[in-house]
Amino acid sequence: DKDTSKDTSENDNGTLTPKEKDEVYQALKKFNFSEQLIQFTSSVKENIPICLIHGKLSHGQKWLYNRLLTKYGEILPSFTFSKPKNIEPSSSIKEFDHLLRQFALYLSLRPKGNSIESFCDELVGEVSKVLQTESFIVRILNPSKFEEIVFIDFLEKVWIPTVKAIRSIHNFKEKPHRMLLFLVELEFEVPQNHWIIDSIPSELINVLPVIKPIGYNEFKVWAKENNEVDCVYENHY
Repeated sequence: DKDTSKDTSENDNGTLTPKEKDEVYQALKKFNFSEQLIQFTSSVKENIPICLIHGKLSHGQKWLYNRLLTKYGEILPSFTFSKPKNIEPSSSIKEFDHLLRQFALYLSLRPKGNSIESFCDELVGEVSKVLQTESFIVRILNPSKFEEIVFIDFLEKVWIPTVKAIRSIHNFKEKPHRMLLFLVELEFEVPQNHWIIDSIPSELINVLPVIKPIGYNEFKVWAKENNEVDCVYENHY
């Protein structure tokens, strides 16, 4: 038989082998996010289009976001999506029209008029086209860093009217594709009375449970209790 010792044993410098790295990766996909996954699963089936991910700094918000997309594919087997559109705050986005232009740039939209109404009409058409074959996903990182009025204007004048228009023309019961907005707050736990939550109708937002710390000790204890990845609780990791 082929010698596989190089694939399964610890490297000479104490780092993980490729097989062990994969074991850790597979285990991490099961670790710590059960509450969020359950709530997200329910909201996807109910077609709640805005999802807030939050937690203290470096608590794995982007990891959870990727896990949710993976889980989404399991919930809706025919689900497909292209690379999500990302919007991040910057010093240049101080006014609503700046955000609108950036959003249009991401979507390659060229509204025929200068009004918000014409932009929304273009957006509804684009989303409708995308939803025929895949889900339409937008991710906004650190929404709290936007000027409050800019973000609220975007929600109230663009995103929410578009969601309502799409719901009136797209049969979400027959087709698995969804229109989803992920708000990923990377630096703090968003309290219930925060303007981000207050600015969104309750029937449109899914505020996921705060992410618990992901640290070596927590993962090590969990790995041992659940008989996962020996290399972790044998102190190789």
